[in-house]
Amino acid sequence: MNKTLKSKNMPRKVTKKDSASKNNDLAHGADLVLGRTKNSWDSKVARQAAILTFCLELHKDGAQGAKRTACKDNEQFAKNFFASIGGFYHEGEEQEDPQHPLPFIPTNTVFRVFENRKDETDWLVTIVLPAADQAFPDPFVPNNFWRCTWVPY
Repeated sequence: MNKTLKSKNMPRKVTKKDSASKNNDLAHGADLVLGRTKNSWDSKVARQAAILTFCLELHKDGAQGAKRTACKDNEQFAKNFFASIGGFYHEGEEQEDPQHPLPFIPTNTVFRVFENRKDETDWLVTIVLPAADQAFPDPFVPNNFWRCTWVPY
């Protein structure tokens, strides 16, 4: 089953802020086919489409759904489910076209899935430091460096 994701299929209206974002290529009308098609792990559009589909699938599963619970409880299950939905290869997995291999999800990539509640997300912080070989950003925009789990703040 192939699904074509287009910005018109987004589950919410794309806001002006979203459309202006350099980080949201789906909001710019990018198309991507998910399902049997394999995608490059390096593709921002493929990752955005995969996270959309991943979240929609877990939302349909319900608060106590088996897949939703398994993704929260088991990092490897979440990684495998995300790879399946996004059409990504795992490191070491045999590829359909070995002459033209696609970038894969590295073995050391960790997937953590949380409910959107401060009590669940507050204990994991991801900070991506500014490049040490470049001038310190001015102005400094905190959201460019803290990632993912601090949304409630």
